[in-house]
Amino acid sequence: MIRKAHRVDITRMQAIEVSAGDAFRGLGMDYVAADPPLSSDALAAYADAGLAWVATDSFDRPAAYILVRVVDACAHIEQVSVHSHHARQRLGQALIAEAGRWAADAGRRSGPRFGCLARVVMKRPLSATD
Repeated sequence: MIRKAHRVDITRMQAIEVSAGDAFRGLGMDYVAADPPLSSDALAAYADAGLAWVATDSFDRPAAYILVRVVDACAHIEQVSVHSHHARQRLGQALIAEAGRWAADAGRRSGPRFGCLARVVMKRPLSATD
């Protein structure tokens, strides 16, 4: 199930980000995996603004999340993280689709910007020079 993220989800979201970083270790990108998760204040700001969604497991616990940023009336994907125990279940894809529906319903152009390397979503948005 996908739903808007709430403040109660924030600690779990941080754990998801840490777990998602493990995929980078196998690619020799330990420095990416070592990045600390977003702060609880930063995640709360996304949740409070209605710009964070979680995909939940059968117990309604967050297993993956997406953060969206609005720039010049366009919706951009800021981050997608999936807990390693829930990888390869298309949760990230479902979250991206949900964010796209939200953008369309809100009358925003969607402009998802993220990069992939060896099927791993990067932990930062791409710049125009990437």
